[in-house]
Amino acid sequence: MSAEAPGPLTVQAIDEHAAQLLRQFTAHRREALRELLDKHCGYFDPDLDLDLLVDQIYGTLWYRLLLGHASLDDTTAGALANTVLTRTTDTATKPGPNPDDLPET
Repeated sequence: MSAEAPGPLTVQAIDEHAAQLLRQFTAHRREALRELLDKHCGYFDPDLDLDLLVDQIYGTLWYRLLLGHASLDDTTAGALANTVLTRTTDTATKPGPNPDDLPET
C-alpha cells in the first residue's frame, strides 16, 4: 500500500469535510511541534530526522486515542518527553535540555 492510499479507517471514507478539518488541525499541530523541535535542534543528534520524530510523538497520541488501550495523561506525556530527550539528544558533544526548562504544553 502506498503512503498516499487511504486506509480503511480514514475519516475520508466517512466525511470529506471532516477529513479536511482533521488534515488542517493536524498540520497546524505538526508544524507547532516541528518549530519547537527546530528551536532546540542543537540538543538533538545531528542525524536525527525531525519529521520522523514528530510522527513518533504524535503516533503515541493518535494510537492511544484511536485504540483506547492505554491512557493519555500527564504520566504518559512525561514518559514520552523523557524518552524523546534521553534517546535523541547528542550526549557525545553536549548534554540534553533540562526537562524543567522546557515550556509547559
